[in-house]
Amino acid sequence: MRSAPLTYAWLVVLLATTLVQHSLSDRLLRTLLQSTSTNLHHLASDPVRVLFNSLLWIDGKYWWPYVLIFTVFLAPAERWLGHLRWLVAGLVCHIGATVLSEGFLYWSIQEARLSPRLVDARDVGVSYFVVGIAGVLFYRIPRRWRWAYLGALVAMAVGALVVRTNFTSLGHLSALLLGLACYPLTLGRRRPVAEYTPAVAISDDDLPHLRRCVELAKVAFDEGNQPFGSLLVDAHGVVRVEELNLVKDGDDTQHPEFAIARWSTSNLTRAERAGATVYTSGEHCPMCAAAHAWVGLGRIVYATSTAQLNGWLTGWGVAPSPVAPLPISKVAPAVELAGPAPEFEDEMKALYETAFRP
Repeated sequence: MRSAPLTYAWLVVLLATTLVQHSLSDRLLRTLLQSTSTNLHHLASDPVRVLFNSLLWIDGKYWWPYVLIFTVFLAPAERWLGHLRWLVAGLVCHIGATVLSEGFLYWSIQEARLSPRLVDARDVGVSYFVVGIAGVLFYRIPRRWRWAYLGALVAMAVGALVVRTNFTSLGHLSALLLGLACYPLTLGRRRPVAEYTPAVAISDDDLPHLRRCVELAKVAFDEGNQPFGSLLVDAHGVVRVEELNLVKDGDDTQHPEFAIARWSTSNLTRAERAGATVYTSGEHCPMCAAAHAWVGLGRIVYATSTAQLNGWLTGWGVAPSPVAPLPISKVAPAVELAGPAPEFEDEMKALYETAFRP
């Protein structure tokens, strides 16, 4: 709860207002909910009040289902986006979907398709906010499940609109689309990780890129350099640049990850850098990790970790590096990390041993 205080504070408020609803007579309850509705009448006369107040009431009898809904959708989103971005995204969806759905209702009344009495229709609740945040979470779902998740959301929203074509169903579909449009608010949202956790968050989509990095490491070694290779993939899954370790001429700063960081400043916008993923055969050294963080690049996925390499080098009697073998999480704690990948451990260990063992 401490990591998602706005979500659970809101849930407590909804509990209190639900208890108030249960204490009122049916007539008073109808009057109360009508006064807080975001209908055409109230949006024309007092929009700020009703847009806020409508979020404080549930148009139903039961509060407990919202505990599950808030815990599954809103709390993870708040932890990921941060409190302010979460609130902005949710309000964009709540307000935007309300305006669009009520605009449709206004048009329908003007065209004599619906009764003018719907100017005072009852419309309260948190659903537009919740559906919008569910849409934003599309960008948090692992790639292997992302499109199935979105397909399920779209199917429910479109299915509801087909079964019952009204302004509320249109509002839910609008909220979902607005949530997807909040992609800019998700850029740069990375979670800190522990210093060393085996095989964290490696997906099937990551493995081909890591395989290519291992191949690049072998090419680098065959050309007389140290066995490290890296590449950058943009937010659309396109490989934009590949780099090899190039230290054979005596410049020990010629690391592939450092080269990618410098390349990115000339070839990508800040938003594109934040949405990119850097894949590498070995976890960044402190120099490269710092460069990665300074230029604002996104996720890092590595085949082998600093802890693994340092343990192997120590076991082979290799002299210590002049730079402390700090993991990325110590140098750039805000960068999202994934790795190491057990699929490449034996292969990379053998390559390292050939390159470094005395």
